[in-house]
Amino acid sequence: LIELINEAQNYVYAVFYDLDLTNVADALIDAKNRGVEVKVVVDNDNMHNSAVAKLQAASIVIGDNDPDYMHNKFMIIDDRLVWTGSMNPTYNGINKNNNNVVIISGSIQLVEDFKQEFEELWSGIYGGGSPVPYPEIAITKDFTVEVYFAPEDNVETQIIEEIGKAKESIYFATFAFTSEPIANALIEKINQGVTVKGIYESFQAGKYSTYELLKNSGIEVVKDKNPAVM
Repeated sequence: LIELINEAQNYVYAVFYDLDLTNVADALIDAKNRGVEVKVVVDNDNMHNSAVAKLQAASIVIGDNDPDYMHNKFMIIDDRLVWTGSMNPTYNGINKNNNNVVIISGSIQLVEDFKQEFEELWSGIYGGGSPVPYPEIAITKDFTVEVYFAPEDNVETQIIEEIGKAKESIYFATFAFTSEPIANALIEKINQGVTVKGIYESFQAGKYSTYELLKNSGIEVVKDKNPAVM
């Protein structure tokens, strides 16, 4: 993450639910000081730590003050790549929690999707906005990426549509899974002979979770054993 920021030449647009790593903040400030346009959005609940205070002093961060969570984690650099996944640049995010990051470069359409979302957040449009301009992007002839942002892109419907296309297997790992329509789509698939396996964050697999529904329907689901957060 820091290497990518250090390589930036034109701009870094970053959106994180939380950010408390001062070395990441320092890299963003260094980028600004060498002439790179740097803009950062974090959830307003996480504006009060030393790393974000550094960004505030450098006038490169704002807080999303919508009462609902601004839960994005993505970064766009120089119209050339998108960094995204489940990881916040926090001590727990990199040292304790199970997280994932994917970096995709070479697709201007992908950049434009994320840039539109960034610009909406930066301009104060929270919890909505325009539909993504390029929902399906062909990276190669055999590899297509689909991009959706909640709540404006009907993400639940898109997930159910993809589940419906499965012919052999579906594997999932999720922090919170309460959507019964998605659960029912998985149950339909296992009834068609598709292999379905899932991992739930243990403390989220309670009353409102779909864990018991899937388990009782014959789907192999387990609870994560990390004492921190999956």
